[in-house]
Amino acid sequence: MFTHLHVNSNYSFCRGASRIEALVDAALARGMSAMALTDINGVYGLVWFLQAARERGLRPIAGAELRASRERAVLLARNRDGYETLCRVISRCRGEADFSLAGALLEDRENLVVLSDDVPLLCALAGQNGTSGLYIELNDPAKEPPLREFSRASGIPPAATNDVYFVDRADFPLHRLLRAIDRNTSLSRIPPEELAGEDR
Repeated sequence: MFTHLHVNSNYSFCRGASRIEALVDAALARGMSAMALTDINGVYGLVWFLQAARERGLRPIAGAELRASRERAVLLARNRDGYETLCRVISRCRGEADFSLAGALLEDRENLVVLSDDVPLLCALAGQNGTSGLYIELNDPAKEPPLREFSRASGIPPAATNDVYFVDRADFPLHRLLRAIDRNTSLSRIPPEELAGEDR
């Protein structure tokens, strides 16, 4: 059974086009029993996610996608202690001018699952603390071949995700509009890399 481990709601400002309730309902309608909410650099919607999941019978996974400079990773809390660790890392990300995601996770990643396609970040973490809790995130077929090779060489297992920004293809125009607003540009001038695929 596939479980979405990288999902952005409307709390991923100017990126996510779907409300938490719609995301939870869509996961259940597709036969899923669990889902992670991983909004960018924060857990702003977590209370509503936990409430919607509990009311509907979905197992929630607390997480966030951390982006800092050129570093990027999805962090998932294994338990309450992992959630506390996640909150500490987010606080540092938002409060430290010279924040390094690799540095923060080298100091403190207990009870976290880390998914990333950032090879230098994964190498740094695996080199000091081993590969436990580390996964190579695969969500773009164009980038997969070198990541699969890295997985074989490093022993870090791959994990498939979708990097979800909306529930249905009909929501893509809203996602596109949000990206244009965020970039302060016209719809026709949005760089392609700023947009999720229409099936995301």
